[in-house]
Amino acid sequence: MRNGAPGSPVETGGVNPNLTSNDIYRALAKAIYLAAGVFILLWLVDTVLSILLIAFFGLVLWAIFNPMVTGLERRRVPRPLGTLLVLGGVLGSFAFMGYISAPVAARESRQLVKVIPQYVDRVQERLQEWATDIPALSDYDEPDEISKQVVPFAQRMVSRVGRYSLSIVAAVALFVILLTGIAFALSNPRPLLSGYVRLFPEALQDRAANAFARGSRMVTGWAFSNAIVGAVEAVATGIFLTWMQIPGALVWAFFAFFAELIPILGSYLMAVPPLVIALAIDPQKALWVLLFYVAIQQLASTFLAPMTQSNRMRLHPMSIVLAVLLLGTAFGVIGAVIATPLLAYFKSFWEEFYLKEQPDGSAIDARVERMLAQDAPDPAERFKLM
Repeated sequence: MRNGAPGSPVETGGVNPNLTSNDIYRALAKAIYLAAGVFILLWLVDTVLSILLIAFFGLVLWAIFNPMVTGLERRRVPRPLGTLLVLGGVLGSFAFMGYISAPVAARESRQLVKVIPQYVDRVQERLQEWATDIPALSDYDEPDEISKQVVPFAQRMVSRVGRYSLSIVAAVALFVILLTGIAFALSNPRPLLSGYVRLFPEALQDRAANAFARGSRMVTGWAFSNAIVGAVEAVATGIFLTWMQIPGALVWAFFAFFAELIPILGSYLMAVPPLVIALAIDPQKALWVLLFYVAIQQLASTFLAPMTQSNRMRLHPMSIVLAVLLLGTAFGVIGAVIATPLLAYFKSFWEEFYLKEQPDGSAIDARVERMLAQDAPDPAERFKLM
């Protein structure tokens, strides 16, 4: 016999017979309201997500320019004037470099647009020739069969990031709005920072200020390192590709400069176009181009980045890769760019609010060593019969 009194939920198969129709109605209404609330919340998050991404990107730019403006303020330069000098200097420098390199870059870009289809056809022909010697590729009977396998994947990737892509007009308008907001925040940041601190209880305000300051310092180090490493990679790439007679050398050098915004993965992604062009021209050149990109990336990550970042960026490379892949897959290029700064702020808040509450790390270190040595007691030993 089943346990439970007659009429109990156990006896009636889990249904309470004392429930009235009003109780059932109220339960269903609560479930519907809850589902509607979750749906509205997700809709709001999805609607404002792009705005939040742009706002965080503005915070990153503010953190990069703020030390310069603050340094001028300490020399008794008013913050509004210091903001004008810093932003004007940065924009002027980019405008000057663009004025010098734009004619050559435009000419090379026009040439690339004309010849890239020919290079793609040549690469397909070479792949088809090699496919006859590779069993895994021997089923492809037409030269474009390989590209037919790649195009759907590329289309899926583009569809994922399409929502976060902007037209030229929208990008210019957004840039002007973002620059205006950054200028106001740089010229008068104290009310904004005061509001941020007041979000926390008084007992946590010191930690909140420390976490924000440490995260901003890490972002500044990240930007400083990217500028130096990117410049070195751009110059080296332009010289090498010009020497190898790869079309569009200046264009690929320009991309190499900004590739560091996507750490570790960016340099390899930017190597694909010149590598394909080199493969179309001569497979031996493609091998040299591949070796060059691998060498310059290893040089940058092993020597240049640690020297320029000093101790300001203490992020594990695996954490950076995971953050870039996660945010890049979810939000496209914007997500990949802000991945490292977001990880820096997260790490600073994690250390300030959580790790400070943890006991001495010697016990953690001992556990880590046991994990590395795969040294753990057998659970069966605990349950041996006495």
